[in-house]
Amino acid sequence: MNRRSSLLHLQLGQETIYLLLAASLASALILAIIAAQQSARLVRLEELERRDVPPIITLSEARGYFFRSGRADLTEDFRRQLRDIVIPQLATHRRSYGVTVIEVIGHTDEQPLRRPTDGQPRESQDDHQPLGNAATSTLDFDLLPFVHGNASSEVAPPAADNVGLGMVRAAAVARALRGDSRLAGMVILPLSAGQTTEVSDLLAEPGGEIADQERRRIEIRMRRSNR
Repeated sequence: MNRRSSLLHLQLGQETIYLLLAASLASALILAIIAAQQSARLVRLEELERRDVPPIITLSEARGYFFRSGRADLTEDFRRQLRDIVIPQLATHRRSYGVTVIEVIGHTDEQPLRRPTDGQPRESQDDHQPLGNAATSTLDFDLLPFVHGNASSEVAPPAADNVGLGMVRAAAVARALRGDSRLAGMVILPLSAGQTTEVSDLLAEPGGEIADQERRRIEIRMRRSNR
């Protein structure tokens, strides 16, 4: 009787161990499935977030957004297009995508800015006229007051090179956007790519076509804040 009881207890113990092992394996499998599902869900969310950004708005000379040569002042027609066409698009994208930051990026072509010679028109200058230098630009002092609208003049500060020209043109557009109540509360940042970036988003090669209306452009990109 004792032997039978011992065998029965042994069988029950083995069955219990098997059940515990099976339960452990099942739990591990369930946890692995849950982890895989969560990982896949995170990947999908990241992909959706990457896609869920507004399209880039490009304001190029070829599309009628003109600056005077070497200047950054907005013409009345440029201001009208910003007010009637561009800003309504930005306001719509703000609501649709939940973006909070506007980046205004100034691009130029490879036509160099040259320091004018006193009394000599630009088009008659020698091709080897030295490029402008830091002494001809006041961006270090005047850029931020101009963007914030604190400058005493509506005229954009002068630039000494294409990187500076891209910046002051972006600053002029950013200033106009900042002054419109439809974009109140948004962070609006002027940036410059100078002559470095092709319309195709590729790095420009040196020695390319100098005059190019497509490359002389403002790009407006919208995103969510990193904060």
